[in-house]
This record gives sequence, structure tokens and C-alpha cells, in this order.
Amino acid sequence: MGVTTAAMVLIRELDDVMLIDIKEKENAVKGEALDLNHMASALGLSVKAYGSADYKDMEGSDLVIVTAGFPGRLVRPVRICSGSTQT
Repeated sequence: MGVTTAAMVLIRELDDVMLIDIKEKENAVKGEALDLNHMASALGLSVKAYGSADYKDMEGSDLVIVTAGFPGRLVRPVRICSGSTQT
């Protein structure tokens, strides 16, 4: 659900997106962000996706969307960046 929400935010070019998950899934969440960046590039969008396992990366967010998937899985917040300069 988090990736779908992030994709919709990016497609509408609302702002950049930060996907955050637990440390054990950091590589997976960074891969999802990479996939979203490929999508955005293919569509000619000027927004970016980032992946992290550090909740400190949400600092300064204007909006945080917490999504949940299957029962028993941890939630993944989606950060809407404002003027982000992260790489």
C-alpha cells in the first residue's frame, strides 16, 4: 500500500516521497524508491523518491502518511518532502 500511495503522490507531482521501513528491509525499501524513480523518469516527472530505515529522515516533513498492508506486518510511513535536497 505504501508504494502505491507513493506512486500516486509522484504521478501527481505533489512533492518528493520518502519511504521508510525497518532496518532489516532497508535494501528493499531503497529498491522500491529506485523503481519509483525509474517510473517518474519514464513519465518525465520532476519528483524523486527516497528510501530509508531511519525515522530521522522524516524530520521537516509537511505531511506523513502511514500505510499498513497485511496483518502482522510493520507499517511504512511515506514522507512527502518539501524542497528536499537529499540524494
